[in-house]
Amino acid sequence: MPCTHVLAALASAGVHVSHHTCDTYSQECLYATYAHPIYPEEEIDNHKKKSERCRPPKPKDGPGRKKKSRWQSWLEISRKKGKSRRKKPKVYSCSKCKQPGHTRPCPSLLRNKVGLRAVFERSTSFKEVYEVHEVYGVEVTSH
Repeated sequence: MPCTHVLAALASAGVHVSHHTCDTYSQECLYATYAHPIYPEEEIDNHKKKSERCRPPKPKDGPGRKKKSRWQSWLEISRKKGKSRRKKPKVYSCSKCKQPGHTRPCPSLLRNKVGLRAVFERSTSFKEVYEVHEVYGVEVTSH
């Protein structure tokens, strides 16, 4: 069968299309093909016995570049396995008094007058100043 642009060219030239097509596409050939009776396959029972499950097709790779595998850290590997961490969390300690539990607002600095003066200057209420006096036993004076 010729392409559509060939059919259009033949029609514009005034040539009949049947001169440029194969005889297998003619109406007579179509009728001759189905003139004989067509019988079903004899082994129909075999098809019923084969009760295979119809499964979906296997997934194909998606478009684009494949993701490169990378080295995983010990933390990622242990989380996948469900095990506990290998490393224990670090216990931070103060650089001034070397006690664990705090790093910045060291209570030993608050005992000094310089530390107390800083607390008094940044405090916004009398309650905070009174708490410092109660904890460290320092006299509270106004400046």
